[in-house]
Amino acid sequence: MKRGSGMSEDKSPLIPEDADKRAQPVVLDQVLFTLDDDRFLQLMAFLDAPLESNPGLARLMAVQAPWLSIVSRSTGHPPD
Repeated sequence: MKRGSGMSEDKSPLIPEDADKRAQPVVLDQVLFTLDDDRFLQLMAFLDAPLESNPGLARLMAVQAPWLSIVSRSTGHPPD
C-alpha cells in the first residue's frame, strides 16, 4: 500500500501559524483607553465599591445546574 504524499511532510511549521491565527481575534478584541488621574480614580472607586443587592442574581445562583444532578446520579456521589 502506498503512503499519501502529504503524510511525510513536516507539520511543525504549521503549529505556530495556527496558534497565531487563533490568538489574533483575542488580541484584536482588546480595547485600550486612556484616563486622566481624576477619571482613573473615579473608575477605581466604582470597581472597588461593594455590589448592590440583586435578588434576581441571588435566585439564579441558588439554582443547581441541571448537569450536576446527572453527574451525581452517574457517579453515585454528590458533585464537589
